[in-house]
Amino acid sequence: MYSSLDDGSLYHERIQSSANCFEDGRCPFQPVHIIDVPAIAKTKQPRGQTDLVKKACANLEALDEHLGNAANSKFRLRLISINQEDSWSRLQITKPMLKKIVSHHDIEPEFLEVPLCFFERKTDEEQSFCVPWTVTESATSFRSYYAMM
Repeated sequence: MYSSLDDGSLYHERIQSSANCFEDGRCPFQPVHIIDVPAIAKTKQPRGQTDLVKKACANLEALDEHLGNAANSKFRLRLISINQEDSWSRLQITKPMLKKIVSHHDIEPEFLEVPLCFFERKTDEEQSFCVPWTVTESATSFRSYYAMM
């Protein structure tokens, strides 16, 4: 495990130098999916039901637009799903998109250990059976980062 510097620069350097973890944006890839549970329901719903806000972002511009829209900033819970074509492929996100998500949500740099464990594989000797699990708690939030296989 790498140790992080206070500002997370080590993780950002590793992201920048990684050649096989992320899409380069030259070919089409699956969008990043964002699902928000609004903090306040826009319409009256039966108990236990809520209107979800869903957005598929296939590029940095769409991601910037969604995250920059003030109407999308009031959420109780936000789920962000980054696809992977198969277990031998890179993540379906560009480095600038990942950087935007991390900076916009003020996510701790240690989270970057998770996407760095995904990369384009050439042989089965590179298969990984251990995926980082990170939990961060504060007085107002609980964050968990993990990979679903």
